[in-house]
Amino acid sequence: KDLRGKVFGVRSSGHLSDVKGLGVVPFGIFTMSQIPFQKIENQKFSVRDITRLQQSRFRINNRTVGIHNVHLRAFSSQEKIRQNQVANLLQLIDQSKFSDNIMIGDFNFSRLEEALVIPPKFQDVSLTLRQVHVTYPKTQGRLDRIYINSTKWHPTDVSLFANTPRDFGPLSDHCGLVATFNFG
Repeated sequence: KDLRGKVFGVRSSGHLSDVKGLGVVPFGIFTMSQIPFQKIENQKFSVRDITRLQQSRFRINNRTVGIHNVHLRAFSSQEKIRQNQVANLLQLIDQSKFSDNIMIGDFNFSRLEEALVIPPKFQDVSLTLRQVHVTYPKTQGRLDRIYINSTKWHPTDVSLFANTPRDFGPLSDHCGLVATFNFG
């Protein structure tokens, strides 16, 4: 068994970072791409933490692109932990030396102020395109985000990957996001 048959919209030509679902439970993540992955690394933010970080590397147009997929701590009481997780993520990105970086995933930001921990060099794709989507229908929240830091890649579209969390079956209670980028 693998996730390709369970994930809404994945064609046989698509690539999943985790087809066996090992990183999905509990509170895991996976990345979908039409471009093959060059390298994938999964890790937890800390030994005691169940939330995860997945870094995928692609080589596109002679540039190394890093996709950093996160599932940060939930609940409003965990704001300081989320801020520390973002700081750790940004440190890893700086160390990676990728040409371009995209951060995606469940950031669980419950307040607008929380998003301020993301440096201005990372564009919030939804806000840049003025295409903001509710990704957590229970609270009408926008917990899932896509950020990009690149001089060459420009977002052209962002949309919901699944119209309801049920489209993901048991995988998530969130709707996913899909973004399209042009190079140039």
